[in-house]
Amino acid sequence: MKKVLDIIYSAGSGGEFLTWTLGQQLPFVTQKAKVISSVNKWNLHGPSINCFNNQHLDRQGDTNWITDDKLINLHRKHFYKLEDLSETKNSWQDWNSAIIVLCSTTLESADWVNKIKSKKLDNAVPTEIYDKLKIDQLLNGCHYYHIEPNIFWNSTKQVRILFDWIETVFSVELQVDDFVAFANLWTKANLDILQERV
Repeated sequence: MKKVLDIIYSAGSGGEFLTWTLGQQLPFVTQKAKVISSVNKWNLHGPSINCFNNQHLDRQGDTNWITDDKLINLHRKHFYKLEDLSETKNSWQDWNSAIIVLCSTTLESADWVNKIKSKKLDNAVPTEIYDKLKIDQLLNGCHYYHIEPNIFWNSTKQVRILFDWIETVFSVELQVDDFVAFANLWTKANLDILQERV
């Protein structure tokens, strides 16, 4: 049975970077990225990464997506409304799958994402504050983990909790220190862009 970790994220919350960084771990399919360093903007590309768009809300949407039978495939998707989550949940019923939802459920988190997004995207739409209880209800019955962006990207403890969850779901071992090193560099670059580094 194929394995997939689906990363669903709101724009500006670090979804592309999270997907790329996980792809550097041995149990995952490696990802390629283009980086616009002046704004620390990451864009994944290549046949081993798939990104659903508004016309293709399920995995059948991209027939060019090359998957691996042994490694954990990474899939990513921007989401704009909570209903996207239930559509994604139904896409992976015949795979060993898990979902990470990277989105703001608090005003503090949305403000943090909006500051970063304003530097990376032209005409950025403000980040929505999503209802955590509704997310729980929509993804009931599947392996899923919610990440609050402002807390996750600033806490090694939160990274360790996520990695413990991934290791349990897929019975793999991950190198949390490698991920934390990348995450610290990404966070520092964002702070430099925002000119908030102390």
